[in-house]
Amino acid sequence: MEFKLQAWAIILNSLKTAWRIKKIFFNVISLPALILLVYYALVFNYAKNIGIPLMLVLMGILGIGLSWLAVVCHRLILVSDFTAYNSFDFRMGVRAAKFLVMIFQVCIVVWLVEGVVFMSMLFMFNKYLPSNGLEDINYWIKSFSQVIGGYALARLSLVFPATAIDKKVSLKWSWIVTRGNGLNMFAIVGLFPAFFDFIITSLWRENATDVENMLLSIISFFVIAIEVFALSLTYREFERFYSDSQ
Repeated sequence: MEFKLQAWAIILNSLKTAWRIKKIFFNVISLPALILLVYYALVFNYAKNIGIPLMLVLMGILGIGLSWLAVVCHRLILVSDFTAYNSFDFRMGVRAAKFLVMIFQVCIVVWLVEGVVFMSMLFMFNKYLPSNGLEDINYWIKSFSQVIGGYALARLSLVFPATAIDKKVSLKWSWIVTRGNGLNMFAIVGLFPAFFDFIITSLWRENATDVENMLLSIISFFVIAIEVFALSLTYREFERFYSDSQ
C-alpha cells in the first residue's frame, strides 16, 4: 500500500498545535531564543567591523542556537515525556551538535545539486544562445536550480526530526522513505516556510529601531518553531504508516 502525505492537513495542524500548547511552547523555546537574540545583538552592533574570528564565533552561535531550537521543538512533538529545558543541559547540547552536523551534510548535498543543475543548464543554453541572451535568463536558471535544491532538501529533511529524537538515520534513508511524496514534502519544507519568510521580509525596513529588530527576530524564532512542528508532524505520519505496515 502506497502512503500519500497530506501536506495541507499537516500545515494546518502545525499551526493548531502551536496554539494548543502555547504555554509549554513559549517555555520550551526560551533558552534557544535567548541564544539567537545574543547572536542578532552582536550582528547589529559589530556588522560593520566584523573580522574572520568574530564571524566564526557568530556563525557558531547561530548554528548552535538554531539547532537547539529545532531539537527542542522536534522533541516537544515527538517525545511524549519531554521536559521543558529552561537551563543548559549537556544531553541537549550533544543533540544540538549532532543536529548541526546533519545540517551541514544536508546543506552540502543541496549545494551540490544546485551547482550541478545550474552549471548543466548554463552549458546547455550556451550552445544555443549568444552571451547577452544567456545573461538575460541567468536569473531564471538560478531560480530553477534553487527549486531543484529545495526539492532535494525536502526529500532529505526527515533526518532532522529523527536525529532530534536520537534515531540513527542517513540521508539515503530519508530519500527512500519520502519516495512518492516529493511534492508534498516540498510544500511542507519549501513553500510553507517561503510564505512566512515573505511576510517577515516585507515587515523589515531600513533604519529600523533596535526594538523593531528585536521584535521581528522573536517573531522569526516562533515562525521557525512552527515550521519545525510541521516537519515533526510529517515524520510522525511516516512513522505511523511504516509501523502499521509491519
